[in-house]
Amino acid sequence: MKNCVFNELVILSYEERKALQISFDPHRTIIVGANGTGKSPILKSLYGTFGADAAQTSPAWKQTRASTLLRFTWDGGVYQMLRHGGSFSLFDEVGTLLNQSFRISNDLASFLAAFFDFQLVLVNRKGQPVSPPPAFLFLPYYVDQDSSWTKAWAAFANLTQFSNWKRAVIDYHVGLKPNEYYRLRAAVDATRRRLEVMAVEREGLRRAQKKVGEKLPQSTFSVDLQSFREEVESLLTEADELRIVEENFKGRMAQLRDESLTVHRQIDIVRRSLRETVADFSFATNVAEDEIECPTCGAHYINDFTERFQIATDEDRLRDLLLSLHEEADSRKEEIERIRGQLYENRAAGERIRALLGSRQEQVRLSDLITAQGRQEVRQVFAEGLRDYAFEIKDFEDKQTEQNA
Repeated sequence: MKNCVFNELVILSYEERKALQISFDPHRTIIVGANGTGKSPILKSLYGTFGADAAQTSPAWKQTRASTLLRFTWDGGVYQMLRHGGSFSLFDEVGTLLNQSFRISNDLASFLAAFFDFQLVLVNRKGQPVSPPPAFLFLPYYVDQDSSWTKAWAAFANLTQFSNWKRAVIDYHVGLKPNEYYRLRAAVDATRRRLEVMAVEREGLRRAQKKVGEKLPQSTFSVDLQSFREEVESLLTEADELRIVEENFKGRMAQLRDESLTVHRQIDIVRRSLRETVADFSFATNVAEDEIECPTCGAHYINDFTERFQIATDEDRLRDLLLSLHEEADSRKEEIERIRGQLYENRAAGERIRALLGSRQEQVRLSDLITAQGRQEVRQVFAEGLRDYAFEIKDFEDKQTEQNA
């Protein structure tokens, strides 16, 4: 198993013309000192050297504009990481430059992910799978005294560039899923998001087609019989596609309703557990005795700070979980409303096509003949665009099926 050990930290401030060198024991190091002597900046600098800035940093420390050099051992090799302003440089033991990065979220994150074999991949808010910044690599190993006591997994800054990342990060660090799982999951998520984008784009093209069609003369003939036949066949094909889309919408809505019901059941369970935990904490804090006798079994339990702190911690976790479940329930609700709106629009389009197929024009006017060719060309442009989207979506659906398998 690969291990990372911090050996030595050097801090240099050109602003104050001061420097500090600290060596660390390979097993454990305890730093003691009065308030304001610099214990926190030392700990924050260990991870800040890798680009993982603490959630809170004192203004006085920022004004020093300190540069840091961290010597560490990784997988039996000795390395040196230098941070000078926005520049991050990694050297080997003899000082050979291995990498230099000037951006944390892109260059440095990708390099350190490969260097430390940290293959967790998260999807950012643009739908792109990326290597997360170094803060996500060190999250389980650092507790920040300025922020971690009030909120779990909040020791570092700039963690909000991803949504719903906690479960993936926790599962990764406790070893529930290997590196390959996250690479494949990111690819699946990217494919799914691309399908969603293409579906929205195709729907926009269909709406434009509908609006343009409403402005054009609504005759059901073409200039010649062959064009008229092709137009009717196109309408029939579009009607079949709308019917398939409607069935897919209905299936997705049924699935979302089942998922929403499950989430609300989970919310009820968490609420009951939270009420019980709050009651336990209230009882423990209002009882003066150091020991509490169970009224059911007669056993005695210690009522000290450690026990009350554990109850308070459980309450925070339940509240975080309850908040996450509410967000998930809201997301399901929004998705149901969005699909319901698309279903209504799909049905309206189907009615319009059926009306066109059922209509018959008794008399052909000269103006219809003049505009028919132009109308046909416009429809052909829309038809070709929709056909291209259909082929591209089919390719991504096949890719998604392959990934899920």
